[in-house]
Amino acid sequence: MSKFLSLIFICLTFQSIASEAQPAKQQNDERIQMMIVAKATGMCDALSQIITFQQTHKMPGSDQFVIRFLNDEAARLNKSLDDYMAQCAAVSEQYHRYMNELGFR
Repeated sequence: MSKFLSLIFICLTFQSIASEAQPAKQQNDERIQMMIVAKATGMCDALSQIITFQQTHKMPGSDQFVIRFLNDEAARLNKSLDDYMAQCAAVSEQYHRYMNELGFR
């Protein structure tokens, strides 16, 4: 019985050490992904504010400016406008998942 308990203790110790020794690259990759999502979410929020401002104030030429800006940004990222705008919904969902995982929501 004591050999069995010793074996369990050794296994649990190794499991604990293995889980704490998560590769630094994987930890950094996760952190970098979180930073990318946060940056993209901020960009999407800024675009949303620009569109809301334009819709509220109806400044002359602002519709064309916003459309051209969005098209240029989509082209710069080698995306269609639909894909570019859909990315905002996706990163927003991921951002909320990260915030939940971190205990902030």
